[in-house]
Amino acid sequence: MQPEGYALEQAIRWIREELKQVPKKPIGKLIQEAGRKFDLSPKDEEFLHRQFKRP
Repeated sequence: MQPEGYALEQAIRWIREELKQVPKKPIGKLIQEAGRKFDLSPKDEEFLHRQFKRP
């Protein structure tokens, strides 16, 4: 069993790495992929949208 918040931390790291490789990749698509990959809740995905909101 993973500590609470571990999947979200992993998702953030994964998204950052993906953005380094492909900076113009749509953030919404990355968050959806991370949601599936790390089994995130809708609340976690909303948090990611706020964290990675582009100006």
